[in-house]
Amino acid sequence: NTGHLFEKRLIEKYLASEDKCPVTGEELTTEDLLPLKATQTAKPRPITATSIPGLLSHFQNEWDALMLETYTLKQHLDSTR
Repeated sequence: NTGHLFEKRLIEKYLASEDKCPVTGEELTTEDLLPLKATQTAKPRPITATSIPGLLSHFQNEWDALMLETYTLKQHLDSTR
């Protein structure tokens, strides 16, 4: 057990031709593999988050929302003083 995480189908295919871990080079067999059980799958990214302009747009929207929240909180603080 090398402690690395692999996709089962791919590591089994690799181990069919090699008897070592592709990362560390240590001896590894399919019997050494441990199953990983996950309760949830990761949500896929929206299609707009798969390009640089899309990511920049997401970051800009998050920044704008943060600044609006900060401004609103500052206004509330000033009005309570």
